[in-house]
Amino acid sequence: MKRCTKCVIPDTRPNIVFDENGVCSSCNYVPFRKSWDFEKLKNECLEIVKKHKKNPHYDCVVAVSGGKDSFYLVKTLKEWGLNPLCISIRPLIPSPIGIKNLHNMVYTFGVDLIQITLGEQRWRDESRKWFLEDGNCFEAWVIATFRDVQDMAKKFDIPIVFYGENGNAFYGGSTEKTVLEEYSKYITSGQEVITMYLSDWAPFVSSENLRIAKEYGFTENSVRSVGGFTKGYSLDDTIDELYLWFTYPKFGYGTSTKYGAQLVREGKMTREEALDKIEKYDGEFPFDNIDLIMEYLGITVDEIIATIRKFTNYHHERIEGIIQELEKKKK
Repeated sequence: MKRCTKCVIPDTRPNIVFDENGVCSSCNYVPFRKSWDFEKLKNECLEIVKKHKKNPHYDCVVAVSGGKDSFYLVKTLKEWGLNPLCISIRPLIPSPIGIKNLHNMVYTFGVDLIQITLGEQRWRDESRKWFLEDGNCFEAWVIATFRDVQDMAKKFDIPIVFYGENGNAFYGGSTEKTVLEEYSKYITSGQEVITMYLSDWAPFVSSENLRIAKEYGFTENSVRSVGGFTKGYSLDDTIDELYLWFTYPKFGYGTSTKYGAQLVREGKMTREEALDKIEKYDGEFPFDNIDLIMEYLGITVDEIIATIRKFTNYHHERIEGIIQELEKKKK
């Protein structure tokens, strides 16, 4: 496993590409964006919204969770003079701080919010299926963020749907392919909507989004995240802890690597500082909330152990130590 010579992301991350100097595609995307004229892009974006507006009240739909990026997204669109309808997919296991932040976002910016809640048992069954088959307990929620948000936009006759950043461009993969393309098979046919990533039209820096969000009522955790060192990232859903952990056995890196790489690219942390955080925290298992997560998913200790072993490609010795701790829950 080799790490990018600029940040700390490894070459095992899906879709990442390293150049001849060992620099990852995410790092190479940073200077590419510096040449963009964001004022011009903003005006072009507003022209698109104006051209396609159909609903007499709302200019666009915004997919939100109440996280730091949601605050920044809604704030930016409001400053551009737009009236967005915010749509949120209820978290699988909503965290108290996530609920508070979503409420604060709606109150602060004076926006309307629709929160979609799937049938509880269906929600659990889909998440369980994805976990056992793919080692991903969060995929059902991600699918809903595209499928159900866009279906709701169609019902309100709002052709424009905004999301935050184009993940493929920012975190590895093609700068042309969007995350939406990966989930297009789940979106119902019929009247189409136009998906727009704010990062394609405006500055989008994760650490700066956090700073701005805190000025408008966003609250960080009082303690660092499991497996990580940040307090303001991935706060909305408790099940995130297991979802984020699974990149460690699957791809060899954990939460500290994920966010450390971002902060190095943004100039908020040195590569050496990030490597130190990775050494301390990467791969830390969410033992404090694992019982709650297992209960939600309806899985046994044997099932979670079998799933971990099924997807373990790296760190075999440490993973076996975690499994031994999980085994104790059977006694």
